[in-house]
Amino acid sequence: MSREVIAYVNWGRWVGDCATPGCGNARMLSPGEQVFDCDAPGRPGAPRPVEGVCAESYPIVWPDDPAAVMAPLAGLPEGQRNWKPEPEETDDAAR
Repeated sequence: MSREVIAYVNWGRWVGDCATPGCGNARMLSPGEQVFDCDAPGRPGAPRPVEGVCAESYPIVWPDDPAAVMAPLAGLPEGQRNWKPEPEETDDAAR
């Protein structure tokens, strides 16, 4: 079974959690980004690597239309701008 990172929205930002069991690293993602590098900085363009992470890389699974996911969240308070795909959606995207 291959591992992959599932993109989700947390506080209005796209985020992914490392797929390595026990790693615990998460970082912000940019829509369309295809690979989650666990040693990459948490914010795109940051110059330093992160210490204490697994340094593995995984493909990122995105919803079909990230903009359509974000649109209904735009009017919510920042702390309520959250979205995670249903398990069935994740299974379908992996096929």
